[in-house]
Amino acid sequence: MKAGTLLSLGFLSLFVSHAPLAAQTVASDASAAGVIGFASAVVVSGDEMFVGRPGAFPGFPMPPSRAAGVHVFSRDAEGNWVETAMIATPNGDETDGFGQSLSVAGDMLVVGAPLAREGAGAAYVYHRSEGGGWERVATLTTDDAGEGAALGSAVVARGHMAVVGAPGYNGHGIAYVFGRHDEDGWRVRHTMEPDSLPDGARFGAAISIGMEIGRAHV
Repeated sequence: MKAGTLLSLGFLSLFVSHAPLAAQTVASDASAAGVIGFASAVVVSGDEMFVGRPGAFPGFPMPPSRAAGVHVFSRDAEGNWVETAMIATPNGDETDGFGQSLSVAGDMLVVGAPLAREGAGAAYVYHRSEGGGWERVATLTTDDAGEGAALGSAVVARGHMAVVGAPGYNGHGIAYVFGRHDEDGWRVRHTMEPDSLPDGARFGAAISIGMEIGRAHV
C-alpha cells in the first residue's frame, strides 16, 4: 500500500491510498488560528512520530504565532497516535525555524533550526533519557557559517554522526559532517563542498545517507 500525507497549519492527517483516513495527529497547543509550520518535517521511527513545527520558515508570508518546537507522538495499543512529548526550541525564539528539519537514529534526535543566529543556522542533538524524555546534549554550529548560511536546513543522523546542510553558505551551499567522540564531544569532522557550483545552487538543501557505509547524497 502506498502512504501519503496531508499537511496543514494545525494538524497532520495520515492516509492510505484508495482508503479512508487512517489517523490524524493534532498539536497539543493548536488553536483556531492554526499552528504555523506544523508538519513541515515528519519522521516516523517504529511506533513514534516526530513532527516539526518551525513556526516560521523562509518564503512563508505569515509571522510566527508561537515559539517553534517538535511534537512527539506514540502509537497506543489501539493504534491511535497520542502526543507524548513536546520539545521546545532552546532559544524560546519564534523565528529560528527550529523543527524545519528532523532526523532520528535510535535514541538520538537531530533538529535543524536554519533561521537561528540571524540566519546562520544551527542544529541541536537530543538523546532519549532513562525516563523516556528528550535531553539536549549538543548544539551544532560552525564559525564559518555566517548570516544567511541556513545551517540546519537539512539534517541526517546516523550512529555517532550527523550531516547538516547549509545551502546558503557562500552563495552556493555546503554540508558539514559532525562526529561525536567521548573525549571532545561533537565537532566538524569533514565538509562536503563541490569544486564548482553556481551561485544559488543551494547545495545541502537536501541530504540522505545510503545503505553504503560512508556514502552521503547531497
